[in-house]
Amino acid sequence: MRNLIIAALVLGVLYFANPDKADHVKAINTRASEKSGELIGAIQSIANAIDPELEYHNYYLFSAMTRRDKVVSVGLLKMVFPAKE
Repeated sequence: MRNLIIAALVLGVLYFANPDKADHVKAINTRASEKSGELIGAIQSIANAIDPELEYHNYYLFSAMTRRDKVVSVGLLKMVFPAKE
């Protein structure tokens, strides 16, 4: 019984701490800014924010963002990890 309660708590935390689309876009933009410098990074972040090819996938316990079927970022526990391209 205790194992069932612990599993339910873990699943609940994962479900409610799943990052949303805005968190993924913010992480991708931050990575682009760090990677390319201020001006070029700002231009890339604007392009990424309005890029229609970016797709958010909510798997309830974690989430992912893809572009052209390639994973761009993965999110878990309100943390987003951009891919290293």
